[in-house]
Amino acid sequence: MELTQVAESEKYDAYHGAAQLAAKIEDAMFKKFLSLSKDYSAKARSLLFNLKDAKNPGLRLKLLSGELEPNTLSEMDGKALASEAKQQAREEAKEKNLAARRTDWAQEQQKNDIIEGAFTCFKCGSKRTNYF
Repeated sequence: MELTQVAESEKYDAYHGAAQLAAKIEDAMFKKFLSLSKDYSAKARSLLFNLKDAKNPGLRLKLLSGELEPNTLSEMDGKALASEAKQQAREEAKEKNLAARRTDWAQEQQKNDIIEGAFTCFKCGSKRTNYF
């Protein structure tokens, strides 16, 4: 067998394996939704977007390696399908929002942001003051 024939054979095997995987995903989604409803279409778009995302190679690798089953994939929500970088950014934003809801947030931020101000403290004479 020539080298080009081996390469063509490997391409065919990869394509055939991907087609079988796509059929399994489609079957799992149809079993979950039982019809071609709006929810089915939304889930299909979500899966397509996340699987095609260049910033999310981990999802494709998990799926192709068998670590992630098509049935599990069809059950995952958008947050779980997102790339690890996106999940980490969401977690940081969530923690930042939780910190901002604290009742003493303004005081904590002022402790960290104290610089020499335009006002002088009448008690100690320092210029490291805050305006409330």
